[in-house]
Amino acid sequence: MTQTTITPMKVAGVRNLVDRAYRESGALQYLRELLRNAIEADATRIEFGPEWRAVERDDVYRLMVADNGRGMEPKDLLRFLNTFGGGGKPIGEEHENFGVGAKTSLLPWNRHGVVAMSWTESNPEGAMIWLMRDPVSGEYGARKFETDDGEFDECVQPFGEWADVKPDWLGDTGTVVVCLGDAGTEDTFVGKEGQGDVKAISAYLNKRFWDLPEGIRVYVQELRSTKRDAWPRSLGEARSPSAQGGTDRRWNRRRIRGAEHFVVHPGTQKSGAVASSGIVGLRDGTELDWYLWNGERPKVHAHAHRNGYIAALYLGELYDTQTHVAQFRTFGVTHSDVRTRLTLVARPPKADGESGVYPDTATPRTFRRLRIDPPPPGPRRRSRRTRAADSRSSRGRLGRRSTSPSGSAPLGHGRAPTTHRVSFSWPAPDTAYAASGRSSELRSIVDRAEPTKASALRSPSHTPSARRPSARQSRTTT
Repeated sequence: MTQTTITPMKVAGVRNLVDRAYRESGALQYLRELLRNAIEADATRIEFGPEWRAVERDDVYRLMVADNGRGMEPKDLLRFLNTFGGGGKPIGEEHENFGVGAKTSLLPWNRHGVVAMSWTESNPEGAMIWLMRDPVSGEYGARKFETDDGEFDECVQPFGEWADVKPDWLGDTGTVVVCLGDAGTEDTFVGKEGQGDVKAISAYLNKRFWDLPEGIRVYVQELRSTKRDAWPRSLGEARSPSAQGGTDRRWNRRRIRGAEHFVVHPGTQKSGAVASSGIVGLRDGTELDWYLWNGERPKVHAHAHRNGYIAALYLGELYDTQTHVAQFRTFGVTHSDVRTRLTLVARPPKADGESGVYPDTATPRTFRRLRIDPPPPGPRRRSRRTRAADSRSSRGRLGRRSTSPSGSAPLGHGRAPTTHRVSFSWPAPDTAYAASGRSSELRSIVDRAEPTKASALRSPSHTPSARRPSARQSRTTT
């Protein structure tokens, strides 16, 4: 026989798959998914805010995300949103679908429903689908509506309370997503249980996305107060040019600019600026961008990073962001005045079939690292403690003490590609110096800086320096 036919495998218990993917994702992953979907729909304006009709009608502040992208046709709306893994994108490539998907990150905490409405040039009246969890079976799916002719359909034209949800700025095409919560009464705009931080959306987006594509404007309709009775009770009250009735209920309509903006060009900040910056290349292809701020940091409050941090950059998004002193210490940075003003952004090489990294899950912490290592050298005698240390290194973190010439943890030898799950953690200083091939430059950044003089971080020269022995090696020599 030259051909074979199969019966496609069916998936039973989609709820378990959705719930598991949700548990493995970050707490605010759904914000990333909704923004990414809008960007991929060629939107030029995206707004995160309350669904104001529900505020006025039911006194509930539901999260609504609206964009003016190209929208989805009715048949596509049902097929994409009511199919697990059916977002219309290729699945399985290293650099495709590295998020868990909007419905997977939304449905487990919106059992009452997620309502999606979309308008296109060929369907200006719009189409609506209501995804929810069946209270009897526990499975997720599209709610069925009874039509005028007595039939039942999952995708219908917006009706009733949903007929006037579309914001006036949306134009002819676009998409609106509304989160109803578990019971339909939660203030999902301020978190899954309605009790989150009023600046959480702005902070997450400004810290997760390094930059945004040119020509795209993203806004968050921030609430000013943590007290619910001080929130605006209508869109008109939120937009009011001045406080009314003694209580200032106006919103902060904040533009999201991404983390790079607050590192490089904070706009009107006059008492501080980036004093120096540079790039250090590591032998494994990773490039480390560093930025040193001089003077007072921008007063960004809670909607972005105010002080320095360490992160990995992958396709415009930041992973494994670290601010703890212990992480800076791995680069030799110990003085608090340097830590608060120094930002380090590592750009690891993308996987190309032989080496590089790609995200392992939706959580912004881990990667899978793909490598082809040369065959190992001949056998050598090692102590039990050394073998145990090497084993922990290969299972755990990228870049701890390593015999690899690239300075990263050994991820397997041989000719065949191997994958290894790693947190993009940071190399010990000695490893970083040895791996960079530009030792004095990196040392000048992290070791010789005088906190009061930004110029001290500028690279003096590129003379190599020998790697210092470990404490154990020193004791052995002694």
